This record gives sequence, structure tokens and C-alpha cells, in this order.
Amino acid sequence: MTLLKIAFRNVLKNRRRSLITVLAIAFGFMAVAMFKGYTHNSYEKIALGAVFLEAPGHLVIFKQGYLSEGRVDPEKYLFSPQDLAQVRSILAHRLDVVWFAPKLTLAGLITNGDVSTVFLADAMDPAAEADLWNFFPLKKSDFKPTLLPADIPSSALLAPKLADLLDLHQGDTAVLMATTRYGQMNAVDIDVAGTVPTISDAMDDKFVKLPLGLARQLYDFDGADRVCVLLRNRRDTERVRTELVGTLGAAGVPVEIRTWAELSLYYQKVRDYLDVVFLFLFSIVMIIVVMGTFNTMSMAVYERFREVGTLRAIGLKPRKVVQMFALEGAILGAAGSMVGMLLAVIGYGLLRVARFSYQPPGVAGTVSIEVDLVPGVLLGTLLFFTALAVVAATLPARKAAHTAVVDALGHV
Repeated sequence: MTLLKIAFRNVLKNRRRSLITVLAIAFGFMAVAMFKGYTHNSYEKIALGAVFLEAPGHLVIFKQGYLSEGRVDPEKYLFSPQDLAQVRSILAHRLDVVWFAPKLTLAGLITNGDVSTVFLADAMDPAAEADLWNFFPLKKSDFKPTLLPADIPSSALLAPKLADLLDLHQGDTAVLMATTRYGQMNAVDIDVAGTVPTISDAMDDKFVKLPLGLARQLYDFDGADRVCVLLRNRRDTERVRTELVGTLGAAGVPVEIRTWAELSLYYQKVRDYLDVVFLFLFSIVMIIVVMGTFNTMSMAVYERFREVGTLRAIGLKPRKVVQMFALEGAILGAAGSMVGMLLAVIGYGLLRVARFSYQPPGVAGTVSIEVDLVPGVLLGTLLFFTALAVVAATLPARKAAHTAVVDALGHV
């Protein structure tokens, strides 16, 4: 307790120097906490986008061989109506599965009668897709999914750039042309129900969302090329994948299953990129904290050599001297971290009010800049910065503590 009191007094003795060190630690803490909060928010948003927009679902089931040979011989690697019935029967009895639906993807040409261009379509039953969004966790989110009308079997939603390219608007009609599973040309009329935003710029001029029945009519096939599965808990993804591969294989439906992260265009790439950026930022901040604390404590040690000599002369052990300076570093680190935490909370509030947004490369539409205040991150950063300040304070203190008493008393 005596050493702690001395440490507090020594910190307050050089207030200007201590204040500069505390502010350096505080702004470093704020930068780390805010960026970590931003990455945490970004990871969650991208994960939700992958689960509810890209896959959709936590797992996507394909017939074995579809991903490698499906384009060459699609009929052989599609789920027949009998296969789908078997898959439905197995999934319906799993308590960890809350939603599943068959999906069909196809490509071809779309025309307004004057201009034609390629399209890539995703098709799912509109009622099943609407049911999927009942499980969306952010009920109060500003995000509203664009769904197909369930009462218009020929309805379709077009990507914005595709609609502009063909000059198609809500209520207009168009024609989709594609080859069937037998390689013959087929065509269906569609009623444009509006536009649907896409995740990727690459899809913004070719994506079409169709009802499953219309896609089956165009492809001349009553099955699907995949089954999408939503789990009760995302952490069960790998376990359920392993179990389903075995269960479906034993039932005579050999499958290969991909997770939402494996199918996402952006999740792992963005995560790897932001992790590297955070590593650079954290390294810079760590150097600033160490150098700032080291400089402050070096000056304090230099100015108090005689004081250290006096304490040694009255019986204070070298390790106690080091502890005293370490406590000063801990006080500076903890104080700076607490101020930094306050600054992070203020920054969080300002971002909530300002609602800044930007458009990431390769992404259609803008993304709002939001940060999460993660208690574990704040506490972990506080402890780490405090420990870092202790280490930075201990280094110069060791020299003073082990200097001969006579030399310390005679230091000028």
C-alpha cells in the first residue's frame, strides 16, 4: 500500500508529462477499440449477408459431383423429386434445423423484344424465402428484403443495372430463354415485379430472381440443384454438415455440403484483409504506447536517482524499487485506457448519430459505418495496455534499482 501511495504521488508530481503519456495511451486505446469494434460489426454483417442473401442458409447441400461435373452433365447431378422428398424427410426430423428449401440456378438470355443480354437466375419458392426472413436476427434493422410476390407465378425481380439496360420497369413483360436439362431451347414470359439489390457489382447487370415453379418450367425439370438449410445455431454448422453427409449417404442420396463461409464471395477475404490492417494498426499503437511510457519513466528514473539511492540506503530492496516504478506505469496505463474507453464510447455515439456510409470496392450499394462496443475487447485492451505500460516502466527502473547505493546518492 505504501508503494502504491508513493507511485500515485510520483505520477501527480510531473502532471504535464503524465498527462501527455495518458493521452497518448488514451488515443491509442480509442483507435484499437474503435477499429476492433468496426471489424466485429463488419464480420457480423457479412456473415448475415452470406447466410440470408448469398447461400442462403448455414449449409447448402449439393448432390455428390455437382460442383465438379454439374456443368458438363447437369441432369446426372441434380436432385430429382424423389431425392428431394428423401432430403426433406431427414431434415424435417432434425431439431437443429429451423428452415430448408430447394433452390435452382440457371443461366440464359433475357430480352425485352428489342435488346437481349445474358442473365443468371436464382429460383426459390417465394413462400419459403419469406419464411426464411422470419429468422433474421436483427428485427429492428433498417434492412428490408426484396421478396417476390407469392400470388404472381410469372413474376421476376431484376438487378437494377439489368433493368436499366433493358429499360424494364415494374409491370413490364420480358422473355427468358435458356436450354433445358436435355439441351433444347425453351422460353418463358415474365412479369417484372421490380428490382432487387445485389451483393456484387459483377451481378448487378445480369441477376434475376425467379419463383421456383417458373424456373422449373424453363428448365423442364421438377427437381433442384441444391437444398439450402438454416440452423438454429451457427456454431453447429460443422457438426451438422458431418452428420448430414453420413445420414443422407446412408439413405441413398450421396451429397457434398458447403458452408455459408465457403460459398460467400466476401466473408473470408474481407476478414483476412481487415485482420491484416488491424495487425498493422495495433503494432503502431503498441509502439507509441511503449515509447511514450518508456520516455516518461526514463525521465522519472533519471530525475530520481538520488531518491532511489536514499530508499536503497534505508533498506528498500531492488525488486521493491522496480515494483514502485512498475506501479507508476500501471497507473499511467490504466488511466490512459479508462480515458480511451470514454473516448471510444463518445466516438460510438457520434457514429450512431452521423450515420456515415461508403461503397466498398466490388459491392453494389453503400454500407453504413458502424462499430460495436464489445465488452471483452474493451476489457482485454485495457489489461493489455496496462501490462504494456508496466513492462515499459520496468525496463528503465531496473538500471536504477541495481545501481550501487553510493553511486545513486552521488548522482548529479
